[in-house]
Parts: sequence; C-alpha cells; structure tokens
Amino acid sequence: MAEGTVPSAIWFVLFLGAALTISFTFFFGAHSVIAQSLMTGALAAIIFSSILVITAIDRPYTGAVMVSKESIRAVLADLPGAP
Repeated sequence: MAEGTVPSAIWFVLFLGAALTISFTFFFGAHSVIAQSLMTGALAAIIFSSILVITAIDRPYTGAVMVSKESIRAVLADLPGAP
C-alpha cells in the first residue's frame, strides 16, 4: 500500500546529487570569479527550488499548495461506483 511520502533513500539521492552537481561547477572555472559565482548560485537556486517543489508535492494536504476537501469530494463524486 502506498504511504504517500517520499522515501528517505530518495531524499538522500536528491541531496547527494545536488551536492555533487554544485561541486562540479567549481571544476569548470570561468575567467571571472563573479561570473563563476553567479552561475553556481543560479544552479544552487534551481536545485533548491526543485527540492521545495518536491516537498510541497510530498505533503498535498498542508501548506500553501494544498488539496481542499471540496476538490477531493468532487473527484470522488465523479468516480463510478462512488457513494
């Protein structure tokens, strides 16, 4: 049966992948330290926002992005054989 949560192993892989991806940017240095910093910061922001989206999807009934009771009732009413 599905638990409805993201397993710990997937969180580990996500954070490990994020750390490795950001650390690889330091091996491809630009001539300008400012440009290198901006590119690394932009990549970190993209990875961070992806993890925030995963967190929001992981908890669909709480937070800013949530499924309301009315929406669930409407879907259940449309299902065949629903009460």
